[in-house]
This record gives sequence, C-alpha cells and structure tokens, in this order.
Amino acid sequence: MDSTQVNPIKPGGWNKNGLQFNDDTNELRFFVLGSQGAEELPLDAATSEVPLISTKVNKTRIQLLESRDVSSPPKNLAVGIRATESFVQSTCRQWNISADFLDKVRRPGALAWFSSQVEEARYDTTGPPKMKALEVCFRWGEGHNVFVVIFCRYDLQNLTFKGFLSSRTVMGDVSVLELLNRHAHPLFEQPLRFLGFLMGLCESFVDTDAQEQNKKNLEIGGILGIQDLKWLKSWHIEPIDSLDKSKAIYAAYDSTNWLNKSCEELISIGKQYLALVECAKSRYNVTIPRQEVQDAVHRAELHTYMLQYLERMLRSQFDSYNNLLAREESKRSEMIAEASHEDSLSMKTISYLTMIFFPITFVSAIFSTTIFDFQQWDTLAASSGVVSPGWWVFVLSCGLVTFLTLGVWRLWQAWVRRREELKLSRGSDGGKGPYDV
Repeated sequence: MDSTQVNPIKPGGWNKNGLQFNDDTNELRFFVLGSQGAEELPLDAATSEVPLISTKVNKTRIQLLESRDVSSPPKNLAVGIRATESFVQSTCRQWNISADFLDKVRRPGALAWFSSQVEEARYDTTGPPKMKALEVCFRWGEGHNVFVVIFCRYDLQNLTFKGFLSSRTVMGDVSVLELLNRHAHPLFEQPLRFLGFLMGLCESFVDTDAQEQNKKNLEIGGILGIQDLKWLKSWHIEPIDSLDKSKAIYAAYDSTNWLNKSCEELISIGKQYLALVECAKSRYNVTIPRQEVQDAVHRAELHTYMLQYLERMLRSQFDSYNNLLAREESKRSEMIAEASHEDSLSMKTISYLTMIFFPITFVSAIFSTTIFDFQQWDTLAASSGVVSPGWWVFVLSCGLVTFLTLGVWRLWQAWVRRREELKLSRGSDGGKGPYDV
C-alpha cells in the first residue's frame, strides 16, 4: 500500500468521512514568522522542546504546519492533513490546542464551517474573566479537489499563533512562505490577521473562477447567436464548438450554481468571524483584527451579485436555445405541411383526371366486348340486332363477382375486429394486452 494514501473514504465527502489522516507518513512543512521575516524549518523543530534557533525567528509569532497536495491528479481524494493522526494529536497537545476543539475540527458534517472557542482566565477573583487564548477553525471549499482547512490557537498573553493549514487548489501558486513574507510586518504585530489574508485568497479563488464562468457564458452566447461575434473576438473569446448545446449550457449553469453556493458560504464564515470580533470587544474588551476579513466579505458579496446575474443569463440562454429548437421544429413542420399540400394537389389532379377518363374507359370496355356488334348497325334487316342475346350472362357475372368481393371484405373486417376484442379482454383479465411482449 502506498504510504501516502489515507484510509479508504466513503461516498459523501466530508459529510461521511470528516478530516482524514495519513497512515504512517508525515508530509508537512513547518513555517515560522519572527521579527526578521518568515522561513521554513525542519519538521522536527515543530515538536522540539528546544527553543527555535534561527536567523529570522527571533520573537516567534507564528508557527504553522502546512499540508498541501499539489500533485495532479491528487494523491488522494480526501479532505485532510497529510500526517498521521498521532502526530497531529501530539502536536496539538504541545501547542495547547484542546482535544475537544480538535474533535470539532475533524467531525463529519458540511465542509463549509466556522468555529471558535475561548480560553478564559481569572486574574482577579472579583472581576470578570479575561480572554487568555482563542481557538479558531474554518473550513471552506467545493469538495475533495478544492478546499482549505485551518485550525489554530492564538495566545493573547505572548501574541503567538500556532496551527495547522491544509489546502488543495484554493491557494494556487501562492506558498505559505510567500504569504508570510508578503505581510510580515502586520502579521508580526497581529498574527491573527493571517486568517484574514487566507480568506482573501479564498475570495481571489472565487474571483478567478467567476471570471472563467463569465467567459464560458459568453462562449455559449456566441454559439447561440445572441452575442456579437466581432466583439467576442476582440476579447479573444472564441465560441465553443459543441454538438450538444444543451449539455454545455447545463454544465455552465451547474458550475455557476456551485460557485455561488461556495461564495455565499465564504461570506457566512466571514460574518461569523466578524461576530466573534464584536463578542471579544464587548465581553472581554479585546480587539481582534477585522479589516482583512471585512474586505474579503465585501468583495465576495460583489461576486455573488455577478454569479446571480450569470445564473439568470444561463437560464435565459436555456430559454433562447429552446426557442431556437422550437423555431427549427416549426420550420420543419411548415416544410412537411407544404410537401403534404403539394401531394394533396397532385392527388386532386389525379382524381380529376380519373373522373374524366373513368366513364370513357368504362364505356369503351363495355363496347369492346362481343355483347354489342356495331358492324350490323346499318343492316336493318339483320334479325339478331346489335345486342347479343346472352347479354344477361355478363350482367349476372358482374353482379355475382361484386357481391362476392364485398362479402369477403366484410368477413375479413369482422374477423380482425373480433381478434382485437379478444386481445383487449385478455389484457383486462391480467393477461398480456395487444401491445405486450
């Protein structure tokens, strides 16, 4: 078995599996931020009892263990941390992350989730409790291929931030080391701002995906003929060549709906964090950074407006495509009607010709028989006359044949009708009907 594989997952994503772990390997990276910036240290330094010694980690403020799957396709399909469960538990104990909070983090349920837990301390038995530390977690993403999970402990006494970060796809090409160094000064002053910068990356992911969905919407509009092709080409957008246009529209509509759902979940997570900020201020008189999260929420709300507009556009494209199919079907029906009308005119012409020539043909057929002999018309003395004495045989034969033909036809119709009635009666009695196999 591949050591990088996690335990087998069940269908249902996080709702059934919760946070997953590796079986026997720790594939984590350890990053720290100090007064001189951020750097990566060996993994053993995360759990070492010896104080961190480095050129940049003087006055360490942030210690972060990152698990990121950048392989394509991913090595596993689970949302989790690429480390053993025992390693994560022992590190949490050393970092004073409570076991019950870790249980909340790994509990199955909806992937998008926010939770916080305050550790209180009483320095004065008569006064109100003080906030000693804050444990925060948020999970967000679309599923196994797109997610971010972070849980941490923020100690207000020494302003230290220690936690785990696991992600796939959301952070893109931005490394944790790059993120820490990019915002080194504000993070050193207030390490909890890291959550706001991380939510900003989530919002940037939504922004990029929303622009891609908008491009697909324009491409579909091009193949339906409701977008100006010259304008599309000026923006280097080529209409997609799809034989199944309804399938292309549905795929775009489904992706837009899922992205809008993820965007609304990100907004909900941000607002829960902002509510935590207000609670810390009113109850403990502690100021928690909020600006980065507030900005990310505001931008995400703008994305929801655009995604809702795209949903309406795709629904209208469904309607336009259905109308297009209806027009094509109407044209085909008109062509069939015209062809039927032409056939009807042809049949009328044949009928008129038949009405003209049938009497003539009938008379000619009668006169061509030996019943009549017009050669004796002028021979008045002929005793036999023009009509043959056996004319009644011809009339009788015609009558008998006509009667026999009509009789056979009536008998055939009665037999067919009787057979259909028997089939229907057997079908109503539980047997096989006329169309049963």
